[in-house]
Amino acid sequence: CLRFFQGVPPHPANEPRASQIAAKVAHFTFYALFFALPLSGIAAYYFGARVAGELHSGPLKGLMWVLIAGHVAAVLVHQFYWRTNVLKRMTHG
Repeated sequence: CLRFFQGVPPHPANEPRASQIAAKVAHFTFYALFFALPLSGIAAYYFGARVAGELHSGPLKGLMWVLIAGHVAAVLVHQFYWRTNVLKRMTHG
């Protein structure tokens, strides 16, 4: 909701361009999965769509776990290697 109402905060000044692009791709994928996972689960549970169930419990779930692990790793790099305030921005807006 914060991103929708307040916009995206600027990237830290010392963050490499490749990391900025990776962050944009990861956030877009997160938002896509926030819709795709519940919809595929609903389709599988209520409508018996086996393909949706297989997608939900297989590649979509796996991709979400990879994104979560990458997100945590990126926060740790920002906090302890680049020493930026990204963690504070994530928790306090």
